[in-house]
Amino acid sequence: MANRTTFTEISDGDELSEGYFNGISGFLAPPLIRNLIRQLQDRSVVFSADGGEWAEAYTDSNGRLNSVASADTNSIFDSNKYKNDFPVGTEPFVIIEASSLSASWTDNNCLTQFLETGKWIVYCTTGTDEIKRAQIYKSLYYGTDGSDSLILDFSSVTAVKTSVTRDIGKQAHYAYQTSNYGVSGSKSANYTGTFANTGSNNDCSSWSHVYGSDFILSRWEMPNGTSLNDKPSESTTDEIGTDTTVDEINNPADCDLYQSTTLARIAYGEIIILCVGDITWVATKESGASQTVNNIDFFSDHSIPIMTAVSSENFYSIITHDLPTGSFSSTISSCFGSALVADWESGADIQYKLTNATSDTGWLTYNEVSSFTAFASEPTTCIVKLIPKTTSPTTGYPSIKGFAVYE
Repeated sequence: MANRTTFTEISDGDELSEGYFNGISGFLAPPLIRNLIRQLQDRSVVFSADGGEWAEAYTDSNGRLNSVASADTNSIFDSNKYKNDFPVGTEPFVIIEASSLSASWTDNNCLTQFLETGKWIVYCTTGTDEIKRAQIYKSLYYGTDGSDSLILDFSSVTAVKTSVTRDIGKQAHYAYQTSNYGVSGSKSANYTGTFANTGSNNDCSSWSHVYGSDFILSRWEMPNGTSLNDKPSESTTDEIGTDTTVDEINNPADCDLYQSTTLARIAYGEIIILCVGDITWVATKESGASQTVNNIDFFSDHSIPIMTAVSSENFYSIITHDLPTGSFSSTISSCFGSALVADWESGADIQYKLTNATSDTGWLTYNEVSSFTAFASEPTTCIVKLIPKTTSPTTGYPSIKGFAVYE
């Protein structure tokens, strides 16, 4: 059941302390607040001119009173309620902490969703957990064609947090090679990487795309000499964004994009690697072969942090509301907030805060009287946080049909 405060019975001789009054408020306030939200579900209401109260019902994505700030809301609107709709259970996701994101992302069945100021979540909507993991890293470190990596759409990235335990401590690399040889006979070209860490680079992951036309060979090897993706004739295999867990290896010494070409045929190969530490690349070719190579170390070249673990406080969704002028006093120092809950399970939680440009209540517990440092000017924003339970949460839980605050 949702969090609620139990009424405190007053007996003869009991002192009317702050705890008693808060208990009475906790018993009386939720029904009043929820009835106000229920009224808003049917029609607009007029708030008291002297302030001290505010409410919203989610009759549409903007709310009955049009207070929902959609640009700063990542909860999902669904049939007269807002719900938490991020990955649940074992589904992988990545949280990016940065100063800004230039554009939302919808390719590779992946989405970016705003969490709160300076935080975004990247997750995939289709496939098994391993395919979702692969598509997330494809989006972040490859994009759609190797030139539009999602991670570079973020500015001043300070953290990359992953829910996949085996990826903690790893960084991403991208490399490609093209080669050809203009006459009969064949010539080979190699782009060989040497791993800096060969002691704790466990579960080293790779996703490759190799292409070979008539009379040429294109192959991805890790370690060098062990083929993971091989195209000996006119065909292409694109494994970027697919489940390649069978290819994961502990502590490889090296890797290689190998090609053998003839008769002006072009060979092509590209690779994403997720590993612990740096990779040093060296290009070699037989005389007469033409070769083009490049590599990106996202840590060294673009200052993208090494991946760390997702903490539980990262995983929630918010609904942001613009408060009308005069909703609360300019020196507000306590309040009571409550929600009309639609979907709930034990372990879930709801928090909220009032804020403006200079003052902030911090996250408050709903259905409780909360005190905080008095504001210097009236709050302009109310943010509601929907927090799923930490173990095996149900998709869409919790969800609410409205929220209200009394001063």
